[in-house]
Amino acid sequence: MLCGAISSEHWSRLQGYAERMQIMAAEQSTLDEIHPSVWLFLTARLGGSPLLPRVRELHVHRLRISGTPFLAFLLSPTIRLFDLSFGFESEEEDRVRAPHVQTSILQTLPDMVPDLEDFTYGSGFDLSVVRGCLQQFTQFKRLKSLITPPDVELDQHVLQVFSSVSTLQILSCCIDLSGISTLVLPSDPFLQLAEVDLRAHTDHLITFFRACPFPNLVRIELHITDPPTVSHPRDLFVAICKHCDPTLIKHLDVDVLHRFIARPSSLMEYAEPLVALRNMRSFRLCFWSTEPSICDDDILRIGTAWPRLTSLNINHITQQYSQPDVMAPSLSAIVELARRCPALTSLALAELALELDPRGLPKLSAVPPLGHGLRYLDIDCVRSPPSSHEMYLDMATVLDRVFPSIDLDNAMSQLGPHGKSWADILRLMEAMQVGRANGAMFAQTGSQRQG
Repeated sequence: MLCGAISSEHWSRLQGYAERMQIMAAEQSTLDEIHPSVWLFLTARLGGSPLLPRVRELHVHRLRISGTPFLAFLLSPTIRLFDLSFGFESEEEDRVRAPHVQTSILQTLPDMVPDLEDFTYGSGFDLSVVRGCLQQFTQFKRLKSLITPPDVELDQHVLQVFSSVSTLQILSCCIDLSGISTLVLPSDPFLQLAEVDLRAHTDHLITFFRACPFPNLVRIELHITDPPTVSHPRDLFVAICKHCDPTLIKHLDVDVLHRFIARPSSLMEYAEPLVALRNMRSFRLCFWSTEPSICDDDILRIGTAWPRLTSLNINHITQQYSQPDVMAPSLSAIVELARRCPALTSLALAELALELDPRGLPKLSAVPPLGHGLRYLDIDCVRSPPSSHEMYLDMATVLDRVFPSIDLDNAMSQLGPHGKSWADILRLMEAMQVGRANGAMFAQTGSQRQG
């Protein structure tokens, strides 16, 4: 344990090191190794000046009351990013004091770190106690990013405060708007908000997006915990498209954590309003408790609506495949998606259907070598696995002609327990890539010899 006064030699060395440090990370377990006498020494030596005069990023995790003196020495006007969480207090007396210590820290932050740009507060906060001092956040003149823990649900009052931070561009939080049908916000809320990451009941997300216009939103991430009480599930996407600028939104990431009362018969039955977002670049939709039906028309409509798409990921994690009432897209639809989305670099789907219908496997003569730049292709399961080696070979040939640049090492690394047929297809594609590379090498060697 470090205790007592620090020698002049060691103090000089510590100061030199501290003056160069720009990123600082500390945990309570580390602070426990410092005797309280050191705080007295630092108080006398520093005279109110910060210990780290040039620090830009400060990460303090699982802080307890015994470590708060150290935090006082670290807070500096130079800090731009502050990541803070509190740990569990083992003593009853400290548990009683902890909320008041948290309140004091939040109240003094605007004065201690006036130019703070990114603030993350993690676990351990008692929102019922500290909510009264959250108004202090409006004093920050440069605060751009605000991230709160997923186990702390923000209500209307807190959202009213956060919406008044005129410089706020990124908000990540869990919200609970139980008991209200309309979210009342102050004038001109969330004017600069460009990215949101929200976890909530469908009803509360709809209420949030209906509260005001979001003229600058570019990226939206949603974690939908419960189905709507009355409205249709797609009403959430209707609210987003109506209250945001559909030409600005480029990235949408959605986790559907709940089961559907009635499974949508197609992806568009659930997500059709989103085709209005014409400049979509990346789209991820993951179902945690339901296997979505995705038909060829869904894939084609995505390709038509989002020609600038670079990443498409529609998946589920239930580990249930080849269900008779769940549709999966065919290889023909994937080929057509490539034509309509020339910038696509990443594609992930739960299932790829190989139907007995000849439309399920396009004829090679109808598949020109597109030379598409897709790099990452992740398929969990091939439905109706090929019944012969020739069908495996035909599928691999089609994919290789359309997507010659796939990173097959990456694709093999993503294989799951249901991916045997997909693995066989990838191995054939690997042989084709190797043969193509060897052919190019031999051709180059031959031309050099002729020269």
